[in-house]
Amino acid sequence: MLLDAKADPSARNGDASTALRLAAECCRERVVMMLVRAGVAREAAARNPGEDTLLHGAADEGSEKMVRRLLAAGADVTARDHFDRTPLIIAAAAEGGSVEVVKMLLVAGADPAAKDSREMTALHWAALVDRDAVAQVLLAAGADASASDIGNDTPLHIASDRGFEKVVMLLLDANADMSARNSEDDTPLQCAAAGGHQNVVEMLQVAAEQKRSVAFAMGNQERLGTASLVRGLEPGVLRMVLDLA
Repeated sequence: MLLDAKADPSARNGDASTALRLAAECCRERVVMMLVRAGVAREAAARNPGEDTLLHGAADEGSEKMVRRLLAAGADVTARDHFDRTPLIIAAAAEGGSVEVVKMLLVAGADPAAKDSREMTALHWAALVDRDAVAQVLLAAGADASASDIGNDTPLHIASDRGFEKVVMLLLDANADMSARNSEDDTPLQCAAAGGHQNVVEMLQVAAEQKRSVAFAMGNQERLGTASLVRGLEPGVLRMVLDLA
């Protein structure tokens, strides 16, 4: 009715909030759609001075419908809040948030490698709050399992330090660097040991032993292959190879 009466959908109240922002914050999907149709789609990507965007708020709330509507209205998945966080980082860090929101943001072009003011990626945050399902989605989207933050902590450092076994296993499966050292010169194994997380300690030790075994087997295979090749050379050709060496 107000829109029919030519009310200004872009008008702001005393807090500098528009009707669209208030509707999004209250998860009023129908109102959001009415306002978008009224021509305020561009505001879906706008922010109040010094605040995050509507998409940041919807991602934090885990509101799948609202995120879908805002993306359809042109919301910017690369927008940064005052801590330099993207909506994807917010969604990954939201305890009890929605995995589907993370997927939607990735499909819309969100960068899993983006870092915030502490140089933490979405995967760092998923490791920090033990969101293994989110970590799995991010890794499948190409997130770097060995990315380092401002303290040189990788997601594996963070998950090991907190004893989050499922996240640790996912990171190990993604070939995260077990030998990486943070600014305290600690490896993920040392972080797990310091935190008293014996299960994680054992997981890391087993993974390290398996990696050494694979490297040893590959080295043996390479040496055996070279020996077989040399045995198969004619004497004259072998002398030429040795002379070239």
